[in-house]
Amino acid sequence: MKAHGMPRTVVADPPWWPRLHANTVGRMKGPYRAGPQRYYRLLSVEQIIALAPTTAPKAHLYLWVINQHLDWGYQVARAWDFEPQQMITWCKPGYGTGQFQCNTEQVLLCRKGGATGNAFGMTHGTWFDWPRGRRHSEKPEGFYSLVERVSPGPYLELFARRCRAGWAAMGDQL
Repeated sequence: MKAHGMPRTVVADPPWWPRLHANTVGRMKGPYRAGPQRYYRLLSVEQIIALAPTTAPKAHLYLWVINQHLDWGYQVARAWDFEPQQMITWCKPGYGTGQFQCNTEQVLLCRKGGATGNAFGMTHGTWFDWPRGRRHSEKPEGFYSLVERVSPGPYLELFARRCRAGWAAMGDQL
């Protein structure tokens, strides 16, 4: 792949391994629907690191992380040669599941190749109240609009659940 065709912006929503979901491992039926293993194959941090994308020398990474282990996101980003710059929060309407009824998700914004000529555009804040999707782990359209507004293409989505016009995509659910 030529450098000009390499992704300059990567979005990744890794299928984090279920150490946090040990109480639901193997539960494919029943009332508990949020266990991610019901929907896709899960990977350890080491397995996610091994899937590092090839990008342009200056690139952006939007890495969805889980609230219980933001540290995993920092570990993956740095192993992929990106430096974290900012965290943005999706404030989902209503309540989620679990003891704290989690209704937020975090995205670690990262940069590779330094700031000169590689800055993010105006994001208009660090929290967003986009609506929820209908499917498990579906990300809001507003998120993709934000990415396209503030970061350069070509775009790549890792662990994608559907194809998007103008984006390259890789994922088990495609």
